[in-house]
Amino acid sequence: MTSFLMETELTPHQVEIVDTIRTSGDTLLTLINDILDFSKIEAGKLELENQPFNVRLCVEEALDLLASKASEKGLELAYHLHESAPSTVVGDVTRLRQILVNLISNGIKFTTTGEVIVRAGMVGPDLLDSGGAPPKEEKETIPGPGETCFLHFSVTDTGMGIAPEKVSRLFKSFSQVDASVTRQFGGTGLGLAISKNLAALMGGKMWVESSPGQGSTFHFTIRCQVSPPVSEPPLVELKERLKGLRVLVVDDNPTNRRILILQTSNWGMKPSAASSGKEALEWLRVGEPFDLAILDMQMPHMDGATLAGEIRNLRSASQLPLVLLTSMGVKSGAPEMSVFAATLSKPVKHSVLQEVLLKTVDKSRLISKRSVSTLKLDSTLASRIPLRLLLVDDNAINQKVALRLFQQMGYQADVAGNGIEAVDAVRRKTYDIVFMDVQMPEMDGLEATRQIRNWERARPATLGAPLVIVAMTANAMQGDREKCLQSGMNDYLPKPVRPETLQTAMEQWGGKLQARRNDLATHSQRTPSASPAAKPAPIPGSIPSAGPGVAASESSNAHRVPAPASVPVAPRPNTSPLPAGAKLPVEGPPPVDMERLAEFTSGDNDSLTELISLYLGQTTEQLAKLRSCIENGSTDEVRKVAHSCAGSSATCGMTAMVPSLREIERVAMGGALEGAMDLLIQSESQFERVKTFLAQQGSMAVS
Repeated sequence: MTSFLMETELTPHQVEIVDTIRTSGDTLLTLINDILDFSKIEAGKLELENQPFNVRLCVEEALDLLASKASEKGLELAYHLHESAPSTVVGDVTRLRQILVNLISNGIKFTTTGEVIVRAGMVGPDLLDSGGAPPKEEKETIPGPGETCFLHFSVTDTGMGIAPEKVSRLFKSFSQVDASVTRQFGGTGLGLAISKNLAALMGGKMWVESSPGQGSTFHFTIRCQVSPPVSEPPLVELKERLKGLRVLVVDDNPTNRRILILQTSNWGMKPSAASSGKEALEWLRVGEPFDLAILDMQMPHMDGATLAGEIRNLRSASQLPLVLLTSMGVKSGAPEMSVFAATLSKPVKHSVLQEVLLKTVDKSRLISKRSVSTLKLDSTLASRIPLRLLLVDDNAINQKVALRLFQQMGYQADVAGNGIEAVDAVRRKTYDIVFMDVQMPEMDGLEATRQIRNWERARPATLGAPLVIVAMTANAMQGDREKCLQSGMNDYLPKPVRPETLQTAMEQWGGKLQARRNDLATHSQRTPSASPAAKPAPIPGSIPSAGPGVAASESSNAHRVPAPASVPVAPRPNTSPLPAGAKLPVEGPPPVDMERLAEFTSGDNDSLTELISLYLGQTTEQLAKLRSCIENGSTDEVRKVAHSCAGSSATCGMTAMVPSLREIERVAMGGALEGAMDLLIQSESQFERVKTFLAQQGSMAVS
């Protein structure tokens, strides 16, 4: 009947449910015959089938039958099929599934917290004579069709474990380790005996490794014949479509992270795994580039849905599509699930995950291709919305990047190197928008904003409306936005600022200012200082502005660019890019985001080379200064320099540099420098990676 139901129009989710019902019915019939099977085995009358079957599908079907039980107990249920295993073999799929279901069911039954993991791979025939010892590594050479192979399966749980002296009772008929176990968990005591005999009939063996309180691992092997695989998309084609994509994996379970890393790596992707939502957010906040994210739903402190909401505050759906992995019971149609490109039930099937990633990535690529032309900054914006801009930032690289972006939109901006200069500039000259860094020496952006607002309230109203102040800060922590707005700022842009985000802010606030000007002009109340043609006195050290809509050459002296200055940072506990004691990711994205560099230069190789040269020179000096300050125990200076170096690295897309520098900053915030030198060594090592990468990309940068 389920076969007839499968032929009707069903949703993909309904198809999966019906398929599970059908598979469950088939398996249930098999389990009912256990007693008969045991009798046949004892009598030597059990006959095995020899039909081609898909190994992965067999494992997945066994897991499907027991997924709901694992979910009810809050257990993680997962599997990993080693790439050494052939996809299709000839054997008795029903008996293999029977063994797997028995072992997985036992694992779930005797485990209260943790996980049950199934692993499968191919081993050499010498394992059969190894005395039950597990293989040190899977066999890598896959035999051809018609050749014999030995498959090795293991089912590991984190349950109560078994004492060595009781292991011998496990595989005896109608026997269990302890009578109390039977009373508590039920069972006939036949399952393992039948499973061991089935493994032996299939040319293999079964054994167990266990320690009380440490869980158990049941191993078994079977002998089978390799069969030609069924028609599937070529692996090379699939790898090509996913090759090089940077995927962020977020899961608190280390086994799940390991499995996802292995799977995505095998598809040619570049995974980076975070153990918590907090760690993932810190990577994103410091500018780590990712093409796709896979999130677990059930995580402590911050679940997948909450994490997705936080990610959407940093990256749009087109910039970072999200895939959710969840245990059964969570409805994909729930409102909080709308932020996900796809929602998959655990244990996740290999083919389903692969298909979802391909569809998600292909869709994202289409969106990205449609967006490429729109991401180019509007060079006519200054002529449409004339604005006088003041950039306040102490970091020379941040200044250069921001000035370049303003230039691409047709604007020329004046520069102030700290809060004191910003307040002085606003008092001397009329501006429409001030882009204000928060952490600066001598006077930070928050205090500068408060002083500017106090000055505006004290002056006559006829001298003009309050200017717009937009925060540009690398903090990007919860509560920072509120602090900026409370100080009197109008808006908040987290660093590193994306070009399209900056243009959106310019259009939003520029449009409001232009509407206000038009309204004033209509009532003949427009003041001279609000006129775009007005040319107030320049700020000290700068040349008078050429007026709105006129872009100045970056190589000219039109803007005063202060030398890099150290930045004081007020202590903020528990805001590090990496949790205390956490190790920096060894594998992950490339050390440099070349796409981000290209965004700032619009394909201008001279500008790209100039920016890279400036960054390398400044960072070399800052790392040397960091080493000297750490050796001298100058905590405040370490904090300042690390903050400045991390900020410029994030701005320029030198992503490999950022985590260790942020960690140095966090350590210094605590008033001590324990571990700072080790982190600096990591930073220096990453800097060498950056330089090597840039040298390898030299033809791209200068050709």
